[in-house]
Amino acid sequence: MTYSLFSSIFFAALNTITVVKAAQTVTVCSAGECLTGQSNITRLGAALNTQSNAYLLLPGQYTANVQPTALSQALTSATATLTFTTGFSNSSTATSPSLPLNVALQPGLLNYPSDLYTGDPSFIALPQSINSTFTPTNINRGSIILAANTVAALEANNNGAKSRVVLWDTVPFISQLPYTMAGNLQLVSLLSSSCSPPCSNNAVCSVGGSCICPTGFTGASCEECSPGFYGPQCT
Repeated sequence: MTYSLFSSIFFAALNTITVVKAAQTVTVCSAGECLTGQSNITRLGAALNTQSNAYLLLPGQYTANVQPTALSQALTSATATLTFTTGFSNSSTATSPSLPLNVALQPGLLNYPSDLYTGDPSFIALPQSINSTFTPTNINRGSIILAANTVAALEANNNGAKSRVVLWDTVPFISQLPYTMAGNLQLVSLLSSSCSPPCSNNAVCSVGGSCICPTGFTGASCEECSPGFYGPQCT
């Protein structure tokens, strides 16, 4: 997670720890500080529950030495259960926490219906196959979290006039995008940026940082023809 992403999420939690409409009493924690109060942020990271306390763990790494002490005790409690929120795990089943605990968004994009990462989000996974066809997806005009090394392209159609913006970091207020992005908003591309050099010839960059080449191509960036394939299109 980049520092800017962590800061945006933590300060969003700080700003919403107050009495707000339809809020819940919640203890929101980073790996070093916990805040208790009324907040709408309840679906971001992982929910940690013991017999006596409940915490929302924001993205980050948690160890046995994490502060405050009450959080460390909760993480190592025999009664503790951990449930990841949408997009932070492939499973929604409660498990016992195992330390060190890494709370991180799965490869893809998390879209919230409201500002500052509030509401019930939808997760769009990063394509991981050459044969994957990315279908443009409508985006709620709330807020967005991108996984590390992920780039997204959004397109707006405002009375027939199309505009596009490329995102490489979290967006706490979609309403603050350029005014040209008003109107119906769609996610039209979602790519990994972890490959260096960048992939070519319609290859797909994997989360691990290697290019997945289409048939006929090879090389670190799929820049060459495989044996037995020839020509500009490696056919």
